[in-house]
Amino acid sequence: MARDKEWIDCPVCGAKDSMVWKTNVTETFKSKALGIEPYQVTGLEGHFCSECGDGFFTRKSENKIRAEMVRQKSFYLAKVTLFKDLLTPDHLAKELGVTRQRINTMMNEGLLKYATQESNLRLPLKSELTRLLQEQEDKREKVIPVNWNDYKKNMMAN
Repeated sequence: MARDKEWIDCPVCGAKDSMVWKTNVTETFKSKALGIEPYQVTGLEGHFCSECGDGFFTRKSENKIRAEMVRQKSFYLAKVTLFKDLLTPDHLAKELGVTRQRINTMMNEGLLKYATQESNLRLPLKSELTRLLQEQEDKREKVIPVNWNDYKKNMMAN
């Protein structure tokens, strides 16, 4: 796993030896999407400039921010998405040939759009199945098939 950079001088304002390590930072985020209220993420950490206040969160904190953003978006999608446009994680896993655990991980990481119902039931969008199947098809098209008979003949000749 890659390490986070240790900041000493502020790259934003140029102040020397001004970066301070802070933990348990709470930040409020506003989404550009309509209908999503500002939300807070707590327990963040990173290096912040004592002069200008700008800073950099750790990768762990960035992942936490992204996960909360996806969660907030899922509540919004639950309000504007019809139930017929949702799938069960089991159905999606079967269609994609992956485990249900992988579907849940994809939702947690923000790789899969989903709606969260009142009972905290997370249901992926049908449109995501179409998108993911298309991505799989695109990857298959890029693979160049190997004629194993020709390969063996070339190997024998050398």
